[in-house]
Amino acid sequence: MKELSNLAISSNEKREQRIMLLRAKYNDEKYNTVEDVVNDTGYTDKTVRKWAIDGNIPLIDTNNQTIVPITFENKRVINMHKRQEHINQLRKLFYSKQAITSKSCAKK
Repeated sequence: MKELSNLAISSNEKREQRIMLLRAKYNDEKYNTVEDVVNDTGYTDKTVRKWAIDGNIPLIDTNNQTIVPITFENKRVINMHKRQEHINQLRKLFYSKQAITSKSCAKK
């Protein structure tokens, strides 16, 4: 029975790690919608929604509504250094003509 208990604890820790990673990428502006997470990770829509609810992460669903209401506690905390890196990267892509439209920039 102790082995089953250890497996359950390990599984829950892995789940918590995935929720923390989801929060980090949400704050880093890599994930905005449930679809972004599903396409990037391969997890199902249902699983991502559960994680967003459990982690209190206001991802946008297919109806353009947040899964959980946005509050002061769960709103995005943007790292300004990372944001400036992203802006500089987009600037380089644009000036090198690798990505001209906003859609092509979003793909990069």
